[in-house]
Amino acid sequence: MNRVCHINNRSGFTLVELMVAMVITFLITGAAYASYIIQQRSYTAQEQVILIQQNIRTGLNIMTREMRMAGYDPSFSDLYGVVTANANTFNFTADLCSDGGDPGKCVLGGESITETYLYELYDSSGDGVNDSLRRTPAGSAIAENIEQLEFRYTLEDGTQTQAPTAIELGQIVTVEVSVLARAEEEDHFYNNSSVYTSAAGTNYGPFDDKFRRRMLNTTIQLRNMGI
Repeated sequence: MNRVCHINNRSGFTLVELMVAMVITFLITGAAYASYIIQQRSYTAQEQVILIQQNIRTGLNIMTREMRMAGYDPSFSDLYGVVTANANTFNFTADLCSDGGDPGKCVLGGESITETYLYELYDSSGDGVNDSLRRTPAGSAIAENIEQLEFRYTLEDGTQTQAPTAIELGQIVTVEVSVLARAEEEDHFYNNSSVYTSAAGTNYGPFDDKFRRRMLNTTIQLRNMGI
């Protein structure tokens, strides 16, 4: 009687092959994770920059629209114009009611209208640091996380100053505005060693911290002044 022998010829991975496969897997996974981290950091940086720029532009757009109305006085009452001006604050009035009356008493359609503007930084969080931009005395913020607000004024004769005298207030024709804003949150993988220069040549920084910042400078023509 013949015996039939069945030889089990199964094949598998050797220990060396398994180790090589594991190393390759780890390398691929590590490379993918590193790429993800780089992309995530890049996305975070771009998002912070976009939010900073949107924040500044929102404040500057409002500021530009309203500053252009400084001194608007269609009835020639001589009650409207630049009230005070220095390097960090700009106070003016505009007769939006066109009534030639008290700038503090403008009512249109039963609603009180602001005719007195005071652009300045103030402490909105109560921590003792001015960090928000407002447009009216004791008003609320129109832009937050603002670290610096600087003005420079050009007079009718071309003179530029950051401290116009009482006589020169009525001679202001343009205002250069510089706004320095920072991100709301830190980026722990970033170090800010940049220096930011205002339109008047003032340098801010380096801060050597983890906050991203942007400075924007713009020139606003006061259409109702110097005429």
